[in-house]
Amino acid sequence: MTRAYTRRSSPFGRALRFTRTTLQLQRYDLAGAASKQYIGSLEQGVKSPTLNMVEKLAEAMQVHPLTLLVLTYAGTGLDDATEKLLSQVHSQITVLKDFNT
Repeated sequence: MTRAYTRRSSPFGRALRFTRTTLQLQRYDLAGAASKQYIGSLEQGVKSPTLNMVEKLAEAMQVHPLTLLVLTYAGTGLDDATEKLLSQVHSQITVLKDFNT
């Protein structure tokens, strides 16, 4: 019996595809950062990027790497989840700065 597997995109893959398509970019537009095949693998959730690759992809799309990471963790709905996550990160950074002083 052969079992069919359905690939599901990862949260990062959805964030990458959302950002790329919203900016009306094709995979080949990111060729300076990675091959079309690798970008497809990321978007399909087959591969996971390194932090260095996140930086390269973000640079190729002219967005901050944190944009991709926030969309990865908050989702691409651009709703209250994004604002809540950014607020949480800001609060945590403030606490860490206070610890350091």
